[in-house]
Amino acid sequence: MRPFGKLRTWSGAEKLFRWRRGIQAHLARPNPPSQPGAGTQPGAGIDLGDVPVVEGSRAVAAPMSQKPIEIILTRQLASTLAMPVFLVDPDGTLVFYNEPAERLLGMRFDETGEMSAGEWSSLWVPSEDDGRPLAPERLPLMIAVAERRPAHGEFWIRGLDGARRHIEATAFPLTRLPDQVVGAVVLFWETPT
Repeated sequence: MRPFGKLRTWSGAEKLFRWRRGIQAHLARPNPPSQPGAGTQPGAGIDLGDVPVVEGSRAVAAPMSQKPIEIILTRQLASTLAMPVFLVDPDGTLVFYNEPAERLLGMRFDETGEMSAGEWSSLWVPSEDDGRPLAPERLPLMIAVAERRPAHGEFWIRGLDGARRHIEATAFPLTRLPDQVVGAVVLFWETPT
């Protein structure tokens, strides 16, 4: 028999619930007098984006906490898929690409981070068969965001490792309501030429 009785193990959902409840309890306490804004509304001046998330034994920032839930869940799904996935917000800003995409793009997402559409489209310049740059509005991903519909296409990119690759891509918008696009996803793969 264990000295403290039966030990309880918590599921992932229970851990998340307890973590959120702890944060809520922390925010409900009034600010200590030494903090700026003392005596103001409980939790004032605290940004949940600064709350660390623990991965293994190291604490890391939680930048996804400010994103729509559809983006957060899609990023989680993308991180488990075996095919390359690229995720953008409604402005076309790169939010995430997974490990299989890292191999085709030639750089890890941890090294690039989030980038505007202008940045990533100039970093991995999509081009036609003859090498002419492909207009951004012709990319399946940008069609999915702008026109709010799925799109498919083929083009070439030059990865940051210097290799030129023929890519086939299918993109679709992420919507919250019928009229609100919160981002888009593109599934892509290298095709033999």
